[in-house]
Amino acid sequence: MNKGFITIPILVIALLGITVVGGGGYAVYKVNQIQQESDSRVSELELKIEQIAPVEPVVEVATESVATTTATSSVEDVVIEEKPVAVTPAVVRTPAVVAPTPAPAVVAPPVVQAPVDVCTNIAGLQSVVPDGYKLSSGSCVELVDRCPALAGIQEEIPAGMLLTREYGCISERELDKIEAAEREVSREAKKCDDLKTLVYEADQEVIDIQEKYRKQIESLQGQGNSKSTAQSQTNNINRQMYAEIAPIEAERNKIANQYNFECL
Repeated sequence: MNKGFITIPILVIALLGITVVGGGGYAVYKVNQIQQESDSRVSELELKIEQIAPVEPVVEVATESVATTTATSSVEDVVIEEKPVAVTPAVVRTPAVVAPTPAPAVVAPPVVQAPVDVCTNIAGLQSVVPDGYKLSSGSCVELVDRCPALAGIQEEIPAGMLLTREYGCISERELDKIEAAEREVSREAKKCDDLKTLVYEADQEVIDIQEKYRKQIESLQGQGNSKSTAQSQTNNINRQMYAEIAPIEAERNKIANQYNFECL
């Protein structure tokens, strides 16, 4: 009986040991499976880091499942605890970026503009319109100065001015002044001409009177009068002549003096 009694507990202990050993094997299998999954996730993370480099290194903390078993009176009471396991961060080496060497600057040769003749109707090359010309329909036309007395070239008569033959371009006011002065000069000239005419007429009248009395004196000589009588008659005729000529000569001398004072 005692042997049988001892045998039964030993059998129970043996069965329990087998159960514990079997549970322990399962726990070790589970730990290995978790470790493989963790390694697989770390590999995937490293691959993603290489694809998106350069980035800051990522520290991934994986958990390693550590299975611990607690032996109880029942085989099913197995507790698995997971503890964080530090994973060494992967070092990502980013290649240095070297700036490309800039290509040498290409300098375009200067563009030489061919000279342009703006006056094709004038001999020689005219790069600009010459003085005294204007550009009209591709040809250079000589300017016509309508008012040479004014500064610059006046192609048209300026506003408020008149073109006269004597004075060129002149304002109406200036023309009025000139015409008034000319009228005054004309009046003075006419006055002088009239005075000169009066002097001439007076001289001619005196000559006519002298001729008239000369004929009278000549007629006395044919009458056969004595010399004294003829001389007396001649003296009377001369007195009559001088009496007639005196006022005419006085007026003539007056006119002549006026002419000399105003016209010379």
